[in-house]
Amino acid sequence: MENQTASRLVAIVVTHNRLSQLKTTLKRLLESPAQHLHKIVVFNNASTDGTGSWLDHQTDPRLCALHNAQTLAAQEDSKPPCATPSRILILIGSC
Repeated sequence: MENQTASRLVAIVVTHNRLSQLKTTLKRLLESPAQHLHKIVVFNNASTDGTGSWLDHQTDPRLCALHNAQTLAAQEDSKPPCATPSRILILIGSC
């Protein structure tokens, strides 16, 4: 049972114009073995600093980037379409 739970862990990272910090955050998250971290969903909240282009060129299959054309407030309900069913979700701001 423990292995099934670990393999379904999904991290959600929300970012807006913090490409340098995002690179550091994703580097550290991707160091986690796939059996411990199933997927990383990055919600690009209308960044204008090259974040979208950089994300589009990443090749790790665990990384799923969602790009939003306009900034959404933190309280707005936004359900990522590529998130997988998980027992645990971790929300991380790239700071």
